[in-house]
Amino acid sequence: MRLKGKEKKTQILIFIAFSLLFVTLLISLLAVTFKELTLIRTNQRDGLLAFSMAQAGLERAKIEFSNNWNWAGRDTNNNNQPDSGEELPLRITLQALAAITDPSLIGYYWVDIVSLTATTRQIQIWGWRGTAQLAQNTTRRVIQCTIERLGAAPGPYTYRIVPGTWSEI
Repeated sequence: MRLKGKEKKTQILIFIAFSLLFVTLLISLLAVTFKELTLIRTNQRDGLLAFSMAQAGLERAKIEFSNNWNWAGRDTNNNNQPDSGEELPLRITLQALAAITDPSLIGYYWVDIVSLTATTRQIQIWGWRGTAQLAQNTTRRVIQCTIERLGAAPGPYTYRIVPGTWSEI
């Protein structure tokens, strides 16, 4: 059975309309997928940078404790978190050239001595990226561990991280 010209044009229009609908749905699906993947990648990057900052804070604490076992950390308000009334967090710029001012390459860390005894210090190290002020929506990582002093005063002190106490909280 042969189709007449008008029926053939109608079929072609219906085919084109469904093809356009399919292409539109496919493009919409890809756009949503790429947006989600970009968000996931950004969160992973920010989390890794924040974790790196916290690790840098742990290394700083090790150096400070080896020179002065009574180092107080940075929590002068004794509220176990960084805030504006205290000594500002330490800034690290992850860049080779000082002329680069990309804010996504700047991170901060802050060390809090949670509890102490004569030979141990429990510490929390906060790491984050962005600005010096830790905002609610900032990606941050917190490491907690216990450091034990080995040997007696006077320094320089040797120490170790007590096995089983290192954790990300």
